[in-house]
Amino acid sequence: MFGLGARTEILRYFLSSDGGRASVATITRASGYLKRTVAEECDSLERAGVLSVRTLGNRFYFTLAKASELEEFVGDLPNVRPDWTAMLAIARELVAVEEHIGTATLRTAGVRARSTLTRIEDDLGELDIDAPSAGLTGADLWPALKSLGDDTLGAWSIGRWEQASPLE
Repeated sequence: MFGLGARTEILRYFLSSDGGRASVATITRASGYLKRTVAEECDSLERAGVLSVRTLGNRFYFTLAKASELEEFVGDLPNVRPDWTAMLAIARELVAVEEHIGTATLRTAGVRARSTLTRIEDDLGELDIDAPSAGLTGADLWPALKSLGDDTLGAWSIGRWEQASPLE
């Protein structure tokens, strides 16, 4: 509806969130765009009256200025709005580690699994998905990570979003 770009991702972020305020850093993480690009587009949307800005200390926090008008223009929003950025990051890392594990020794598999868990730790937390026990190491870690991947990606592939909170 709005094309591709940082401005669209900023609008998606606000339409998909619970209506709260967000800093440029928060929107940057959710959008995947550079902080400077997000800041410039937020300023542009603020000047256009789409966003409002509040300054706390040295940080700027943005909210939708005309949320109801924008939601009316966009139309009905889905009840469940998962964090696609976190989901895609998890899926990418799980698929990549599984491709590399096929040629790895048991020791290397544990190291790769730990490295993958470290990279997706924040995203798992964002989606409220329990990571394998921190006490697992070596040869025990890869089967636990594989099980997490099979269960999570399998559920997502059939549209089960238990980890995504419905917004009302």
